[in-house]
Amino acid sequence: ESEDARIEQWLELITRKVNEQVPIIIVGTHLDDKACKAKHRKAFWTRIKDNFGSKFPNIVAYEAISAKFNKKTDAVLERVLKVAEKRSYIPQQVMRGYQYL
Repeated sequence: ESEDARIEQWLELITRKVNEQVPIIIVGTHLDDKACKAKHRKAFWTRIKDNFGSKFPNIVAYEAISAKFNKKTDAVLERVLKVAEKRSYIPQQVMRGYQYL
């Protein structure tokens, strides 16, 4: 099964289970891989937007982390908070509380 097929499976599952307007942030977990250079990450994000952007317009961002070494995980939290702050249905006082966890 290809990487794109697995991603599409997840995207379909997410959109079936929740409101289709819920923002989706794709998180790549192999930043520690030597092949995962900036050029590769940019090409991956472009491919995701090209292949899935019209079918899943709620994909709003991509972040790369190292699950193995726990690197850049803060970037995901920051991105989630930024995306959530733009949503009118999320109370701001709740979001401020999460920023300090």
